[in-house]
Amino acid sequence: MKYRYIVGILGIIISLSFYSCKEVLDNIGSLQNLLQIGLVSDSTKSGQAIMKAIEFINKERKNKNLTEIALTHINHLKDIESGKEAVKKILKNKDIDALMMHDPDLIMSAMDLVNKYGKMAFMLAPHPDIANEMPTGMRIYTCSKEEGKMISDFINNDSLGSVLFWHVDNEYGNSVVNHYKELIDSNVEILPDVSFDKEKQDFVTDMLDVKSKDPEAIIIIAEEDNLPHMFNALRQGLYAPPLIGNHMFANFFATTEGKEISEDYPNEISYTREDFHNEKFRGVQLNDFINQWEEYFGEAPSLAEAYAYDNIKMMESAHEQNTDSTNVAMESELLNKEFIYDGVMGALNIDKHGDASTKMQLVHMHEQEETP
Repeated sequence: MKYRYIVGILGIIISLSFYSCKEVLDNIGSLQNLLQIGLVSDSTKSGQAIMKAIEFINKERKNKNLTEIALTHINHLKDIESGKEAVKKILKNKDIDALMMHDPDLIMSAMDLVNKYGKMAFMLAPHPDIANEMPTGMRIYTCSKEEGKMISDFINNDSLGSVLFWHVDNEYGNSVVNHYKELIDSNVEILPDVSFDKEKQDFVTDMLDVKSKDPEAIIIIAEEDNLPHMFNALRQGLYAPPLIGNHMFANFFATTEGKEISEDYPNEISYTREDFHNEKFRGVQLNDFINQWEEYFGEAPSLAEAYAYDNIKMMESAHEQNTDSTNVAMESELLNKEFIYDGVMGALNIDKHGDASTKMQLVHMHEQEETP
């Protein structure tokens, strides 16, 4: 009898040990298959957007009792060399599945590094050829190529005699301007550019330079933070020519300050606008996302935050399809294959280079007209 008790107790202990070991092994397996993202960013809005999107997705995962996404964030403080070192550190870390970047200057400088290590890189930047030049790069964001075609078609068909580019002097501004110039007809005179540093705030001298050249329309390619200062200089100079801009105008005009400035501007403003900024084009998925984001953060998401969310959800989806028990890179199906990703921003057509084709319109303010 005593022997049977001992055997029974030992059986219980062994069973408990087995289930405890199994639980530990399961936990180790889930940690090994954890999605780990490396982010190299500065403290600008786009960098913050990616971090907020990861926080929001981790909130969703926590509600479903799922392991949170791990983030390794290195702030490169707007210094390209330190940024490249940070990128290299992320790329060499075998536990990190994918790299995220948003600064066009850094992305272009670090392109060779990304190609060398072959790690998936997701980019929130509009530079025309980013995805084409990175075999493992994906850009699920506004693409300057599509914007360039819409804007150049408008300029070419609007009988404009002359235009002037007033633009930020960095990789983003220069590449976009050069791309647009290639698409503008030769019968439209392109006056000498007026360019500026992205940290600039006083644009009065620039405005007077632009005004002296007397273009029929100004094409502004700037960072969102530049726009209030540029409009302020135009107002001070009592100068209000027709303006043409890209999606940065839409981002700025979605703010309270930007809306007031756009409504007060006395001449026509034409710019590209994503479906995100137009309620009548939003689907149920996007509206639900906006409401949930606003409930969590106390404010509506920006365009960059919505795109960052979709980028990370795509990584999450691809990563969960991996059956390997160790942490591996993104699924190969994300590379060199055309497919449609259905996210909060709608169905995005992603070409064989990993570049998104984004739905947008050309808006003509003060005419209340949209060109699809």
